[in-house]
Amino acid sequence: MPLKPSELTLRLCHPDGVEDTVTSTAIEITIGRGGDTTADVDLSPDPQVSRRHARLFRKDDQWLVEDLGSRNGTQLNGRPVALAMPITPGSVLHIGAHVIRINFSLTGFDAATEEGPGSIAADVLSHETVPPRELHEDDLLSALARLQEVVGYARNHVDMLDGSLRAIRDTFRSAERASIVIVEDGELVVRAFWPRPVAATSFTLAKRAIDSERAFLWRRTPGAAASSPSLLVTASALYAPMLRAGRAVGAVHLDTVNPATLLTSRELPRLSVMANIIGSAIDVRDPTLVPRLPGTFLSYAHADRDFVRRLAGDLRRRQIRVWFDERLQGGEAWRNQLRAAIAAADVVLLVLSPASIASEYVRWETGLATGLNKLLVPVVYQPCQQPDGIRQLQYIRLDMDYAAGLQTLKQRFVQLTERAT
Repeated sequence: MPLKPSELTLRLCHPDGVEDTVTSTAIEITIGRGGDTTADVDLSPDPQVSRRHARLFRKDDQWLVEDLGSRNGTQLNGRPVALAMPITPGSVLHIGAHVIRINFSLTGFDAATEEGPGSIAADVLSHETVPPRELHEDDLLSALARLQEVVGYARNHVDMLDGSLRAIRDTFRSAERASIVIVEDGELVVRAFWPRPVAATSFTLAKRAIDSERAFLWRRTPGAAASSPSLLVTASALYAPMLRAGRAVGAVHLDTVNPATLLTSRELPRLSVMANIIGSAIDVRDPTLVPRLPGTFLSYAHADRDFVRRLAGDLRRRQIRVWFDERLQGGEAWRNQLRAAIAAADVVLLVLSPASIASEYVRWETGLATGLNKLLVPVVYQPCQQPDGIRQLQYIRLDMDYAAGLQTLKQRFVQLTERAT
C-alpha cells in the first residue's frame, strides 16, 4: 500500500546565524556535505559535517532519523542518535555546527492536538545570550530592569518566580492569564501562575516552545471549536522557552480570552528576553530553593488513555505532579520503572472503569501500591462493579461532576502536603 503524501519542513540555522528553510515531499532525505556524494540537504562548508552524515526517512506513519556513521555524530533533542530514533514536529537536530528544527504533517495520520483550533501566527528563535534583532534597545533595557531586582534579591525560587510573573504581567497589560512551567525529571511542572485557582497552561504548546527553542504567537482560528479544555476559551497566546546553559528548562505563557484584546507578534522579542532572564536563575536541583509538590501515580487501563491524559493535565494545572506510563524510558525494564514511580508517589489514583477492573496490569500496580502501604484512592471514570479489595475504600466520582471531583482531589492533596509539612 503506498504511503500517503507527507511534507517535511526543515528550518536550518547556519553557524553564521542565517536561517534557511527546506521543504520536501520525499520519503527519505539525506543530510551531509558536498563532495563525492550528493546530499539532499547540503550543509557545506561546515567541516564538522560528514559527506553522508544522517538521513531522515519515513516508515509507515512515522518519521525517523538515523546517523550514517558520521565522524562527529548526530544529536536529537540533545541526545546522541545511536540507532534510528523517531522524530516529532518540533524535534531539534544538532549536526555539526548546524541546528535543524523539524516540522511535518502526515495526511490521514494527523493526531488531534491542543493546537487543533488555532495555529502559530508568528515565531522567533530564542537565543540565551543574544537578544532578538527585532527588539529595540529601550525595550531590552526595560525588560532587564524589571527583572533584575526580582531575580537578584529573591530568597528562593518561589519568591523569584512569583515576582517574575508579576513583572511579566506588568509588562504585558493585555494578557489575562499567565504561567511559568519548569521541566523537572522529564515532567512539565507549573511553578507560578495567575489568576488562581487553576493554571491555564497548554502543555502541548509549552512543550513545543521548549523543544523548538522558539517563542511563538498562537491564535484561535475564527469559528473553530477547541479540542482541548486548556484552550477552550483561549483567543491568543504567547509561549517563550526559558534557556539555561544551552538548553530549555521551561517556558513562560501568556494568553487572552477576549477576541478584542489579542496578543501580537510585536510582543514576542521582549517576552523571549524576559523568559531567558528567568531561565538563567533556575536551578531545580537544589531542594531548598524548590519546594516539593505532591505527586501521584495513575493506574489505568489503556482503553481509558484519552481520559487519563485529560486528568493528568488538569491535575498538573493544579500543581500536582503526575506519573503515568507516558514517562516510561526506553532501555530500562518497565516493571522496575513502574515500581520506582509507585514508591515515590504520595497517592496512587486508581481510575475505575470496566476496562481497568479487567486489567491484569492494573491489578499488579494496585497490589504493589498496597504492599508499599501507599494511599490508594479510587476515582470513578465509568460505573463498574468494584472488586472486593477496592469496594471498602472511599472513592471520588469524576463521572457525575468532573469539576467537583477535581476540586475534591485537590483538597485531598493539600491535606497530605500540610500533614507532611
